[in-house]
Amino acid sequence: MFLVSSLSFLVFGLFLLVKPVQAINLFDLFFPPLSVKNSSRQPPKTVLAPEVVSDDAFSNTLKDSPEICSGAAGLSKTWPPKKETVEDEQGNSVDVFVAQDARDLDGEMDLVNLSNNGFRDFHTFLARGEIKCTQDDLDTSFKDLTIAGQGSASRSTPQADINVLRSLLLKQAAESLNQKKKVDTITQDYQVAWSCQGSCTELSKKPGGCRPVTLSEILFGLRSQQIYYTSRTAPPTFPPGDIISKLSQYFGNNCSSDYGCFQNRFGGQVFSPLSVGTYLFMLKQLNYTPKGNVNNRITVIRYDCYNGEKACPSPTIFNRNLPNAAALLSDQAYSASKMINPAGQASLPNTDLCDNTIVNPAPAIDKPPIGIITLFVHGLFKRLAPGETYSHSETNEIYSDYDQKSTKNSAEAEKTYANFVPAATQKQEGLKEKAFSSKTPANQNYPIPDAFNRGDAYYTTFAKLLIPASWQGNSPL
Repeated sequence: MFLVSSLSFLVFGLFLLVKPVQAINLFDLFFPPLSVKNSSRQPPKTVLAPEVVSDDAFSNTLKDSPEICSGAAGLSKTWPPKKETVEDEQGNSVDVFVAQDARDLDGEMDLVNLSNNGFRDFHTFLARGEIKCTQDDLDTSFKDLTIAGQGSASRSTPQADINVLRSLLLKQAAESLNQKKKVDTITQDYQVAWSCQGSCTELSKKPGGCRPVTLSEILFGLRSQQIYYTSRTAPPTFPPGDIISKLSQYFGNNCSSDYGCFQNRFGGQVFSPLSVGTYLFMLKQLNYTPKGNVNNRITVIRYDCYNGEKACPSPTIFNRNLPNAAALLSDQAYSASKMINPAGQASLPNTDLCDNTIVNPAPAIDKPPIGIITLFVHGLFKRLAPGETYSHSETNEIYSDYDQKSTKNSAEAEKTYANFVPAATQKQEGLKEKAFSSKTPANQNYPIPDAFNRGDAYYTTFAKLLIPASWQGNSPL
């Protein structure tokens, strides 16, 4: 019974059933283009848009046995015979071959934009939903099927499970602030609203003279309330005391604390609490699926010298931001996918992130990073005799690290989506045979894939099945 009920709500609020004339404005507001660029493990500052928490911050550290795709970038060069002009005995200028050094290989690599929109679309599926500040606005949001409305998580999950997953979200958000003992958590302490003279104001209204309200503030503001759930059957308790003590220092402006302090994070703005009633209202509507970014760490091994072979390795790490990927990689998303997935549903085949990859020519919404990665092998390869031609090739090793959840949760989510697409359509569209992950055309020679290519194909196929016939050819999907 629950499955039928859940799926009816799921279908009701799953996709962006918006008229084309509305879609552009809504997407511009909620999903502006992001730069896929170097990012750092830091709390995000004020949001770019209601559904985009930052473009230069992530929380997970990839410290726990990341999945690694490895490969190499080739470098090569040919030195033709070198000539110089000299004077002969009669004073005439003549060209002669001279000796030269074959030295230094150089190149470059660009991390370019993502190769599919799977992360962004999964975010739309489960993580979307803006905190509202009045009951009327909240009621309207729940009934809104556009991108401005609530996502499937709020509509299809039993309340007992929501309570536990929300508690996990708030706990992880607070832990992500710890800069001295960096906790590996996907959730970021992102902004959910504005506080304007002690009153809640929605993110999308972007007022002046107001301070940000983040997830950790909701937990701190409800520290005296029994709102924290550890299981779906246990009664609620007070929030964890060790976390609350650290948040007390953070909001109390003790900037030497493990968590830093609110004023430093938000440019000197002074913290003053909202009412308990306001925090409870925010908690009631808070989507339990995290928003935010995760890290795809690219390590390039370059070489500063050559003594008959590459030597003096110089590893350089680039943190490639994966925008909106937190929703898919989170523990909450995995739990939600399993709840709406019928027991015994078979996994799709070929779920290797590194090898099962296609080059995806479709343009992505996200923008490429600023700048390029230089590649080199420096040193003397050979001293060339006059008139000698020489070619030399070497490689720079490249390692692309991913949180293991990028594979595990992608496989679970695409399996869930497969339940919503008729077998005949799956066969007609060749969905099951599509590659699990994808690359950009510019990255096709490097081991830098993006997960969820096949899952996104399932998602967009099901979305099209829900579009009214009169919209065919005009839908923004």
